[in-house]
Amino acid sequence: MMRLATFAVVVVLAGTLQGCLLNNISQLSSEEALRPTPGRAVAVYGIGVEGQWDYPKFAVTLDEYDLERKSITGGCWRYNHMKAVTPATNKRVERFAFDVRPGHYVYSGFNASGLKGGPVAFEVPPNGAVYLGDFVYTSDRTVELRRSQSNPEGTTLAAVKPAPTPNIFLCAP
Repeated sequence: MMRLATFAVVVVLAGTLQGCLLNNISQLSSEEALRPTPGRAVAVYGIGVEGQWDYPKFAVTLDEYDLERKSITGGCWRYNHMKAVTPATNKRVERFAFDVRPGHYVYSGFNASGLKGGPVAFEVPPNGAVYLGDFVYTSDRTVELRRSQSNPEGTTLAAVKPAPTPNIFLCAP
């Protein structure tokens, strides 16, 4: 019984210390998708699974990124990130829209699979809607960024810059 109680305390503490407490990004519904509020922006990206993903759901997270410091922003109490999730059985690309702070975003080091070709920083300018690309899990067990397809209507293609692999952060009491 004591082991169960200890395990429960560890799970609760880990959940509160993962940097997920404050996130200034929200996923948008289709009705509000491409209308940014003043001073904000909309970022759109797709995710899909072509290879054998051994879990029920596939997710791609993009972190707010500081281009000058060459690192993700935030830490244990504030961590701005977009997270799109789809069933692993979904063989078509599903697109998601997010209300974000203008700035740069990068493929997260918290993702379960690496990005083929290495990370890039996506520029998200204020007061508009940008398309970042489609992230597809492939049969070679990596995620491929595809940007050659047409942009979703009402978006422009986000500018990209090379970025070093972002470091993840760990939080401990």
